Amino acid sequence: MKVSVAMAAYNGEKFIEKQIASILSQLGKEDELVISCNPSKDSTWEIISRLSGSDQRIKPVLFEKKGVLKNFENAISLCSGDIIFLSDQDDIWVEGKVKRIVSLFDKYKDVGGIVHGYRNIDERDLLLPEQPAAKKTRRIRLFEIIVKNPVQGSCLAFRREIVKYVLPLPEKIPMHDSYIGLGICKYSRLIYIPDPFLLYRSHSETVTTRRHKSVPEMVKDRIWLMRSVLKLSRSR
Repeated sequence: MKVSVAMAAYNGEKFIEKQIASILSQLGKEDELVISCNPSKDSTWEIISRLSGSDQRIKPVLFEKKGVLKNFENAISLCSGDIIFLSDQDDIWVEGKVKRIVSLFDKYKDVGGIVHGYRNIDERDLLLPEQPAAKKTRRIRLFEIIVKNPVQGSCLAFRREIVKYVLPLPEKIPMHDSYIGLGICKYSRLIYIPDPFLLYRSHSETVTTRRHKSVPEMVKDRIWLMRSVLKLSRSR
């Protein structure tokens, strides 16, 4: 199965080259890394362009429409692989991630998406204290995503056929990962595996920082997610 990696980039010069290296080391000759880059204030685009000149698997696209949601939407829409992995610009993929995830998709034909575990690192690549996490492989249910989203986008991979259900991304959803997770649950099976195949970088400039939201914000997010479920039900 051909693998596509959809990455959204913006002001990521500090860590993006290391992340790209960790991804490319796991891709085959026919696979691709699609990077949608918003106009940045640093050298992010120059770094991506330079690296793509020496590796044709990197597909860089300068995307003018700003924002994380639209940037990821653009990257996903340009992917041609059978399996699509999502990627942030500042993490590090652990060796064996792609091989393991693809093997599970090959084994379980009814699984449309897979979420894996991760470890936290700081700006110097040092591991941070572990947080409690699920220890067993399990199925993620639609209602669970609405109540307390367990789907982290940087740990998510899904089959290409899921794209037709989730794109375009609605503008008012809280984040792309929860919405894509809903689409997978609605039309297929979404599973979680505990393997920590990602070193998730915590730093002050993270675009998708997971801060604790206020109660009104969380209520608003869940309303939009429930509306998203209804929209998915009506449209298919």
